[in-house]
Amino acid sequence: MRDDFPRPVVETLAKRVGNRCSNPGCRKWTSGPHSEDDKSLNVGVAAHITAASLPKPMTQTQTQVETLFPAVAKWVNGYGHIEIGDQEGFGFVVRAIDYGGVVFEDDTTNKLAEAMAALEKGLADYFEREGIE
Repeated sequence: MRDDFPRPVVETLAKRVGNRCSNPGCRKWTSGPHSEDDKSLNVGVAAHITAASLPKPMTQTQTQVETLFPAVAKWVNGYGHIEIGDQEGFGFVVRAIDYGGVVFEDDTTNKLAEAMAALEKGLADYFEREGIE
């Protein structure tokens, strides 16, 4: 999967959509104020261009994701949705959300792969705690 787009490409795309999530069901702001006056936070990940660059056929990619992250795939396919964002120099944040709110959140990772691994573990632990097979 390609997720290494140059910063100018990501910034241009963010500006073209008014710094809002392109998911019609979300539309949340993808950038905002930082505690330091000369910085801003970015939680957008240009997911739509990442998806557009995935190897075809799409079903092969879906199978790879389901193999690498079975708990994440299980969550997305039947329980809720996930959010993944780059916090511009502060690492990644990942969340698993259902209709009741956030069931898992982690913002301690510095790489996308680490964030996905944390999300996988967090959801696997959630399923075990809740007795979901």
